[in-house]
Amino acid sequence: MNFKNKNVLITGASRGIGKATAIAFADKGACVGINYRSNTEEAKKTLANLTGEGHRLFQYDVSKKEDTKALIEDFVAHYGRIDVLVNN
Repeated sequence: MNFKNKNVLITGASRGIGKATAIAFADKGACVGINYRSNTEEAKKTLANLTGEGHRLFQYDVSKKEDTKALIEDFVAHYGRIDVLVNN
């Protein structure tokens, strides 16, 4: 499947399953938003592993309602829309 021109937001994407999911979507052409809570170093490593362009880090704690709202608003402000959301 091709995800070219699709905007994908993945929560908890700095390591583990989230990181693998981010890499897989990027490999299929998606622009990936990597959400992470606190581990900036790991998030940057994940970002560096993504193929293609247009990927971005979003540092928010999605266990907090106000952060979740801000994450969605920030993502949409940057990319225009969310095509795929992965709540990891």
